[in-house]
Amino acid sequence: MIAKFFSSRTYIAVLLLLVALLGIIRLKKEPELYPTGDAIEYTIMTEAFYNHFTPDVRSSDFDSFKATFCKSRKWEENDKYAVYDAAQKFIASNDYKLLDFNYAFFVDKTGKKYSCHFFAYSFINLPSRILCSLIGFNPLFTHQLTNFLLIIITCFFFFKFSVFDRFYTSLFVLMFFFSTNYWYISWQHPEVFYCVFLFFRILVISFWKTLLGYFSYFNCCTSKSTHCYSYCWACSIYFFYGNNFNKKTP
Repeated sequence: MIAKFFSSRTYIAVLLLLVALLGIIRLKKEPELYPTGDAIEYTIMTEAFYNHFTPDVRSSDFDSFKATFCKSRKWEENDKYAVYDAAQKFIASNDYKLLDFNYAFFVDKTGKKYSCHFFAYSFINLPSRILCSLIGFNPLFTHQLTNFLLIIITCFFFFKFSVFDRFYTSLFVLMFFFSTNYWYISWQHPEVFYCVFLFFRILVISFWKTLLGYFSYFNCCTSKSTHCYSYCWACSIYFFYGNNFNKKTP
């Protein structure tokens, strides 16, 4: 009976529910929503995509973020409200020249302002931000929701496509959750995004889907620039020896 349970879809559903429950408990352990680290840049870039579907940051993006935040809490209850306000003043000013830089935003040759961080992670937060506009929750929670969904979706795909048996697959899923994901699920940062695509790379390369694996690795590099060196090295190997990589093992 136990063996039958482990081989059934019910077992996968139970473990996914367990991971989801652990993720919710981890988020509940946070005393309050806090804009951690580079949260200002990532939250405002998400706001930019939500407002005008481009990564350049405008003063109006700060206004809409503040208006959404104030639907659930007072602006002064945002622990970094003063930094948000100061960054908005920099974005709103036209008295800056090319490559002037402040609050992790810089000026391009046309006078537009961009974040120094790549926008891939902020872009995938767009569905959560749209949901935020419909339900009206704190916009700082949108990134936590995205992180949570990325983890659950990745665990599901690993169960669906893993070449290992259920026991080892379960171990990998739990190790994936209790890695940096457990600690960074509450951060408005791309660490979970990075781990998810790195995990996808391991998964698809195990099936010898090499090009898809390198595409996943490329997405890792958008949030962790230090991996660009190893990515270029890996792509060079694939370019010269790709036919050998694409051969299935017996």
